[in-house]
Amino acid sequence: MRSYGALHNVNRKDCMTLPTAIKENDKLLMDIGRETFAVEANMVVGIVEANRLHLLPSIHAALPSEKRRLIKGVITQRGEVIIVIGLENLLGLPPAQEERPYKIAIIKKDAATLGIYVGKRELSFLWKEELANLEFKPSNENYTLGFIDLSGKKIRLLDWQTIMEEIQKAISSR
Repeated sequence: MRSYGALHNVNRKDCMTLPTAIKENDKLLMDIGRETFAVEANMVVGIVEANRLHLLPSIHAALPSEKRRLIKGVITQRGEVIIVIGLENLLGLPPAQEERPYKIAIIKKDAATLGIYVGKRELSFLWKEELANLEFKPSNENYTLGFIDLSGKKIRLLDWQTIMEEIQKAISSR
């Protein structure tokens, strides 16, 4: 597994490290399928590449059949087992074509860690200063806090608290 640490220059394939000056409200943008998603950049602890996603039978078998597609597999990072999900499965989007190595954004909130399969597409940032000039529309959609309008392009701001709770609920529903 290849780890990029913190994202500095997300357009260079060989160097994905997080800028040291990430501020509150900065967003990491991920293009998945035909949609663009945003997450609070300060929740992203790293981007990793893995040649393989492992399936743990105990986790996979415990899930109800409709929830099995949410979890793509697990990886280990510094001894921690991290569940990797696909947003397309969670949000009911068309399945993304999986490509190896798997690029995964590692999100951490409090003690919970989750991996998000982001595919081969490049990642980018939307900085707090840029957001000040953009319109934000709250949303009642599942797993979505709202939409950011970027010159006619809608960016879905994900509700990671709800997503993590949903994954925890799915795993613990044995």
